[in-house]
Amino acid sequence: MKEKYDVAVYGLWYGNNYGSIITYYALTRVLEDMHLSYAMIRNPLGREIDIDSLERSHPLRFARDHYKITPLLPLSRLSELNENFSAFLLGSDQMWNYHLSRPYKQSYFFDFVSLEKIKVAYATSFGRDKYNGPDEEKKITYKNLHRFTGISVRDDFSKKICEDEFDISPQLLLDPVFLCNIEKYHELINEIKNYKIDEEYIFAYILDPNPQIGASIQNIAQQTQKRVIVAFNQSGDKESFKQRLGVTSDLISFELDPTVNEWLYLYKYSRYVLTDSFHGTCFSIIFEKPFIVLKNNGRGGSRFPYLLGEFGLLDHMIEKPEDFVTKFSNMGLNAIVDYKKVRLILNERRKVSIEWLKKALDTSKQDILPAIVPDKTVLSNIDKHMCMGCGACVSVCPYNAIVLKADSKGYYRCSIDYQKCVNCGMCSNVCPAHKLPENNNTKNPECFAFKIADDRVLAASSSGGAFPALADLSFAKNGVVVGAAWKDDFSVEHIIISEKSELYKLQKSKYLQSYLGDIFRRIKEKLNMGIFVLFSGCPCQVTGLKAFLKKDYDNLLLIDLLCGNAPSTLFFKEYMKDAFPEGVEKYEFRYKEQGWNANCVTVTVTGGTSIVRRGGIEDDYQRVYHNHTMCAPHCENCRYQAVPRVGDLTIGDFWGIGKKDKTIDTRNGISVILCNNKKGRKYLESIPSENIELKKEVPLSWLGGNGFAINGSHNFCSSKRDAFYNVVGKMPFGQAVNYALKPNHGIYAKEQNSFPLCYNSKIHRFHFDEEIWEEHYIRGSVCLFVKANNVPVGKYATLPLNQLLEKGKTYIFKARFKIKTKSSVLYFHIKDSASSYCQVIHNHKIKKDDLTWQEVEVSFAPNSGIYDEFMFGASQISGEDNYLAIDYIYIIPD
Repeated sequence: MKEKYDVAVYGLWYGNNYGSIITYYALTRVLEDMHLSYAMIRNPLGREIDIDSLERSHPLRFARDHYKITPLLPLSRLSELNENFSAFLLGSDQMWNYHLSRPYKQSYFFDFVSLEKIKVAYATSFGRDKYNGPDEEKKITYKNLHRFTGISVRDDFSKKICEDEFDISPQLLLDPVFLCNIEKYHELINEIKNYKIDEEYIFAYILDPNPQIGASIQNIAQQTQKRVIVAFNQSGDKESFKQRLGVTSDLISFELDPTVNEWLYLYKYSRYVLTDSFHGTCFSIIFEKPFIVLKNNGRGGSRFPYLLGEFGLLDHMIEKPEDFVTKFSNMGLNAIVDYKKVRLILNERRKVSIEWLKKALDTSKQDILPAIVPDKTVLSNIDKHMCMGCGACVSVCPYNAIVLKADSKGYYRCSIDYQKCVNCGMCSNVCPAHKLPENNNTKNPECFAFKIADDRVLAASSSGGAFPALADLSFAKNGVVVGAAWKDDFSVEHIIISEKSELYKLQKSKYLQSYLGDIFRRIKEKLNMGIFVLFSGCPCQVTGLKAFLKKDYDNLLLIDLLCGNAPSTLFFKEYMKDAFPEGVEKYEFRYKEQGWNANCVTVTVTGGTSIVRRGGIEDDYQRVYHNHTMCAPHCENCRYQAVPRVGDLTIGDFWGIGKKDKTIDTRNGISVILCNNKKGRKYLESIPSENIELKKEVPLSWLGGNGFAINGSHNFCSSKRDAFYNVVGKMPFGQAVNYALKPNHGIYAKEQNSFPLCYNSKIHRFHFDEEIWEEHYIRGSVCLFVKANNVPVGKYATLPLNQLLEKGKTYIFKARFKIKTKSSVLYFHIKDSASSYCQVIHNHKIKKDDLTWQEVEVSFAPNSGIYDEFMFGASQISGEDNYLAIDYIYIIPD
């Protein structure tokens, strides 16, 4: 190849489908408008016949008429193109979907392009909402992506993959088909000769035909008495596509092999569009047609809601083929779409997209060349999701090439500036996720129940005051204490304090991830100066410090905490914004006013008003903290919690100690202290006796599952975590919690009446464990039977409510029932479908041998806003021949 060009365009322009063809046509029209010369890189796999003699392939015939094309070069020789182009542009579409890119190896990631060349990805997509390549390929992809000078993607999930998996923050831009002036498409249509449709028609562009879609199309044709013209994707057996659709109506006709120009014609002059295609949806919008799109999960379903959401057109999407008819009936043939609003959005997004592409391809402004990604870095050696943000790599890097940055979910993880990195490998050498440091602590630590003597200090502590008692010893040595403190913006960071008057900053639990930055480096400086340092943190943070220091120091005491998981600051701020829109002045976890076990938080909102919330029943953050719904992947797979522990001492709450030793007063909190080595034991013994109310050695087994400290226990995440992660930040925090936890995603099918519950035994059915309950319909009433005696608490029979009950609002509960049981009372409850949280709304005293119908009418007010079920407990329906017959149940607003 002798010619020189500005830009080489690489992508699936030779793909045998209309979307691929028109995508690259649109992209090259934009390049022409920028006055850039270009040529298309020919398919390096060499599958196509010679372009000059080709007559059958639509994409190649189209390419022959509209593009300049490079000679055919195999993958091994693509690097020769560096001589002919200043910049390389990776076109749009699912170029980074591993199943599509795999045959092309790493060429879709420009491994053949020289370092000094401009390398730009425009509106590329991974096609799926998760990276689908193997780990080894991912490492190579990581390096090649970091050689790009500009990366943009066309959908939010591709942006998330770039951020979470590859440490890249791409620009989110429009698909190329939206950049091209519509007049360019009209020009293609005007090229058509001898092709015209005189009658009014509906256009159905279907990629994956099936009988359900066919039945819907046929129904719509009959309903409107309009012709439906069906076209399929270009590749595949069109006759078999027709058979799969299974339509028989004379109102349906087929265009089995339209050209690209004719395909555009079918869009432009249609009355209505039905499609399951992404680009079919795009051109419905471009030509401003009323349309319905079936979310095509087999071809990357996530891109459909993102595209439609951008333009406020989500109500045009359906999930099932049979919904075509329902949606069409609701919208009507004369559906009006607010394309004026769409045009405003489109014009603004088009302007941003074109400006980005123009700047990215401007060689005169590329003053910083991309770096070659080294292979000795910590990110080359670990799964990024195992980075827990300890900061050991930040502190050890002699070139300050590493910082901690929040990822898309707000977790602090290491980020490398490859312009500064010299590939020394020091970061990998200290990373505990890559290699655990040596641990000589005992596997059988001594276990103590502990309570400080000072009541004021005890009240200000989360549990028994172990931490302030230990911190006092450091201050007595003129030392410093390092721990987690609130920042003004309600994020948490590790700080160093040297005065006892500052200790309050480090006290109390803070249930979110702490930022450490380069604090390990500053700790080492103090240690080398002979200053005593007490460091407290999660086990992963203590492990990181040990790995960084590489040796033990006599003037260092390490305290690791019994922890469950540490959610991100992003989650906490989303919660605060939703729960306290007026703003927050002060926030305190583990407020003890209602007792040590209450799990209360107290919040001072702007203006000075204090709010107390008790546990998950009242507080959304605790609903998803304690059940590990926010648990990070690095917490779920924690390597640092089990015995032998990593700290000299381990501290935490000694939950359940009161049941093991009833002589211990637990009302104001009890700490557990584990002595993991001689240094830790010596330090504990040096606490003055007058400062101790309780220090009692007890069996280690009493600790149970607290902090997963004993061998055999392991951290976990909720099965609802991914659902929560997918929506948090996209909807208010409380809604995201309901979406993740509740079986119906917090969406309730309201019946014609507005009552929360109107039980009709002929329509509704109780939900229950069939090994415990039986349900029968006898003489017009539902009868519930409990199969076994002595059923444990927690075996419920529930009815879903039509809506969430409002906290504090008064409701009327009415019921008519008959019961036979050994129990003396029957409790009626409201319950949260996502948990065991419940509230008794009436306790009905049962008269012995009274088998007559009982009627109840009482008022009640929910103590929480999370209840969406009505519930009976099986343990209260006991004895031989037990039953509960129900005539009616109502819950109605007062």
